[in-house]
Amino acid sequence: MSGLPTLTLWQPWASLTVCGAKTIDTRSWRTNFRGPIAIHAAKRPIVLGRDPLWYGDYYVAQGGTWLHNASGYDAPMPFGAIVATARLVDCVPIYHLMQLLHEDFEAEWPNVQRNGDGLALSPGTGAGTDISDQLPYGDFRPGRWAWLLEDVQPTTERCPACWGSMTDPDSDGDRYYGVVEPGSRAPCPVCVSAENNGYPVGCCAPIPATGKPGLWEWRP
Repeated sequence: MSGLPTLTLWQPWASLTVCGAKTIDTRSWRTNFRGPIAIHAAKRPIVLGRDPLWYGDYYVAQGGTWLHNASGYDAPMPFGAIVATARLVDCVPIYHLMQLLHEDFEAEWPNVQRNGDGLALSPGTGAGTDISDQLPYGDFRPGRWAWLLEDVQPTTERCPACWGSMTDPDSDGDRYYGVVEPGSRAPCPVCVSAENNGYPVGCCAPIPATGKPGLWEWRP
């Protein structure tokens, strides 16, 4: 079986992605990959002092294993596990307003988008792109890259091994993940296993996995 491209994030970034707060991952490097990926929470916990750490509307309390917000969101943060699936739809550079003012910049990047914080994604991010709500959830310094994520689903909603279906999407029978039509060619090796902790077929608990730096391949 082929593996699923996988992105490792430190906590609380992984759980902030799972709950929908974080939709842009920021990296110092770019990728040409586009398509379905798994989101992996790194094994090493964050180190906290006595006070909660706030990330936008969310915070991690002392102990560092739960994510909360003032609206009542309260969930454990898994470590060393596949926690979600997503689609990586683009990877674009981040620029600062001072660079935008350079006389040659707009000629080179005519589709650049701006916001009030002096940050921009360019090119190809669509008219009126505003990333101000994402600023608490990443490192948006100029020169870094924004990895744009869509269709994020926790493993409790969509199994990363079969992408929420027990149908194999490939004619060669080699892979399970992907958007597929209902039906069944082979059982999913993950979400129908005895270790599925009672979750229905097509979804599962966070899956223990050892991550790697960069974009790596997880094999069920």
